[in-house]
Amino acid sequence: MDATAPSLKYANAEREQRFLLGKVPVHLIPVPARAIHYRYLRGIQVSLRVIVEPGREPALKLSRKVRMSGQRPLAVARTTVYLNRPDYDTFRILVFGSQSGFAQ
Repeated sequence: MDATAPSLKYANAEREQRFLLGKVPVHLIPVPARAIHYRYLRGIQVSLRVIVEPGREPALKLSRKVRMSGQRPLAVARTTVYLNRPDYDTFRILVFGSQSGFAQ
């Protein structure tokens, strides 16, 4: 293993697929929307994420995303740590300041 390559021991592979449709299929079953808010830390591969779904508490996460070597650009390895509110707020304030306006 290359000594400079990041460890992906705890990462999950994600392969995004995107499709362009002429219109929404009529037989599509509606599902509740969820909003995903990303806040990337400048210069590194780490982000704070908040996932908001109707009727649920927001999911607060610290994530690291690394492009997978030899894979298409949409293939990434993601490692995620779920945070409680005090931990999330600590990261948010340390990195973005108390007035970030993000997931208050």
